[in-house]
Amino acid sequence: MRLLPPLPPRPRATALAGGLAAALLLSGCGAGTGTPEPAPSSAPSSEPSAAAPADGSGGPSYVALGDSYTSAPFVPQTDVAGGCFRSDDNYPAQVAEALGARLTDVSCAGADTSDVRRPQLDGVPPQADALGPDAELVTVSMGGNDGGVFSTLVGQCGRPGVAATDCSRPISAATESRLRERLGRTATDLARVLRLAARRAPDARVLAVGYPVIVAGDACDALPLSAASQAAAARLNTELNDAVRTAARRAGATYVDVAAATEGHDICAEDPWVNGATTDQQRALAFHPFAAEQRAVAEAVVAAVWR
Repeated sequence: MRLLPPLPPRPRATALAGGLAAALLLSGCGAGTGTPEPAPSSAPSSEPSAAAPADGSGGPSYVALGDSYTSAPFVPQTDVAGGCFRSDDNYPAQVAEALGARLTDVSCAGADTSDVRRPQLDGVPPQADALGPDAELVTVSMGGNDGGVFSTLVGQCGRPGVAATDCSRPISAATESRLRERLGRTATDLARVLRLAARRAPDARVLAVGYPVIVAGDACDALPLSAASQAAAARLNTELNDAVRTAARRAGATYVDVAAATEGHDICAEDPWVNGATTDQQRALAFHPFAAEQRAVAEAVVAAVWR
């Protein structure tokens, strides 16, 4: 069911606005949990494909760039071809349906901002190759894998056979300071990606999509971190989104505040929208979004398009 009618035609000189990207957590993208193993119920393709195009029956062209918080492994059916683990019901798919758009989804688990310009995996071209002058909407969601910010926090949490105690080592003040400094560089890298998207798709509106609230103040079994590490992760979760917002501002892009849309649904909440340390191949990769989070992101993106 469509939330909104298709994007209306617009003069090519004034298309929608321009913008970039962001990303997050504990691999917000595949780092920290390892490469996901395909579930038996997933729908693997017999031929590796670099992108997942969808026919919007002649609607506007929409290109989605991102990491695993965009590809959303195991939410629910997942294309395992090529190693990008794109869900058939991730937020780009829902946005495309809502807008009646033709989707090209090149999001890929483990991607960082450098993978926009260079091949990430064998058979997976640079994500920027999907951008072109016909695009009317571009979303970019990455940054959490840059410099291993969140994978540093969670270490091996979520890997099979790793005890929770192995994830409980406190994060030192020096480590947190280093990660915070790295986020400053991430904002610069994201701004470059946003500007590249605007150049490659000059008539497109470019949206920098942030990350959800993954870690808040409360501890729980699903997030086996020490109290100090959890507090540091919560701060860095916020600061990563600040980096995305800063990048969008620098590049003249539209920032989509996913944290606001997902507040109260962190890993340890009563109704979590992000999975904890155990991968559920019917629902979500460890430390990655459930279907409810992807619905919330899709609604936030659609709302941003029509602002």
